[in-house]
Amino acid sequence: PAASAVVGHPNQTVAKSLLAKVYVTMASGSLASGQVTVMGGPTYKLVAGKRVLLSPVALTHTKTVVGGLEGLNSTDYFKLARDKAQEVMSSGVYTLFPTHAEVWTVGNQNKGEHIWSLQTISNDPNFGNEVSMFHIGRINPANSEIEGGWIASSNHWYHLFEDNDQRITDGVLHRWKLYGNYNYYPLSDSSVVKGTDQSAAAVAKRARYGYLPTDQSSVDDSHVARLRKFEAVSDRTVTRGNFNYPLLRYPDILLIYAEAANEANGGPTAEALEAVNKVRRRNGASQVTAMSQQAFRSFVLEERRRELAHEGDRRWDLLRWGIYLPVMNALDSDENNVLKRRSSKHLLMPIPVTELNINHEISGNNPGW
Repeated sequence: PAASAVVGHPNQTVAKSLLAKVYVTMASGSLASGQVTVMGGPTYKLVAGKRVLLSPVALTHTKTVVGGLEGLNSTDYFKLARDKAQEVMSSGVYTLFPTHAEVWTVGNQNKGEHIWSLQTISNDPNFGNEVSMFHIGRINPANSEIEGGWIASSNHWYHLFEDNDQRITDGVLHRWKLYGNYNYYPLSDSSVVKGTDQSAAAVAKRARYGYLPTDQSSVDDSHVARLRKFEAVSDRTVTRGNFNYPLLRYPDILLIYAEAANEANGGPTAEALEAVNKVRRRNGASQVTAMSQQAFRSFVLEERRRELAHEGDRRWDLLRWGIYLPVMNALDSDENNVLKRRSSKHLLMPIPVTELNINHEISGNNPGW
């Protein structure tokens, strides 16, 4: 149906949005050649036995064709993705909220830019979820401390943003209580927190986040970028909250349009630039201007990384562009001091043995399994 009578049920616009994602996946995956620049590299280095955080650096990767998509006409599929995204944009059904903070309130669930979301009920054993608990933590009413918050963004991700971008000024938890102590993030705010920086900007930041000189921070998995979007629940003291996980948001469609228009045209059109700038304007970020096809391709992919963090897109974006392995392997050890090396076997999950045993059309497992 054009509109669903039941909130949370998919409608025509949801179907069109998903189809745009399918088309852009087929298009980028089948593109025979090209380069993508991603901000990445090692997370930290050891200096006198101590971990020192490193800023992300620009690394350019040559894309590979995704297995199974060889032979497709990528330009045709980019045009299909562009046109399908345009249908959603032209429908007039969805609009961006004026600010980042307004996206993530209980009162704005299923409105504005929320095309399709998981529906939930607070403190319900069946229809509540632990998404908020895992990402931002629940508040213990006895001592106001955070419990949980185990899933967060990296220091590299945080430093992808301009200083005044609302996605980090309002969108990241900067101060919290844990084990009787107040902690702060990011570590790069140290001079602001301790008061050695007395500039007007530092004074304003201290007041904004309530920093005190006794606050603590470190290079570890406790001091990371926890996203405040996950505070959008009715009661943060419960474990199973009512966070409506976003399956599709309008910024996703705007960025799909921008990516597809750039590739179909051989460079960014005015409409592609404006689609990206709509997302950036509402977040208080600077506007993008004309650039090369490769530069815009890379910018849009990184803008998706900024805007859609923890919404289930980043891994798939890297996979469909054929750069997942080099991007992830360039990280070296992460904030948890865990060193992972991905190989081609990690591009596909193994086929279950039960399926191999009963399906005689399958001659063997996926490569490496």
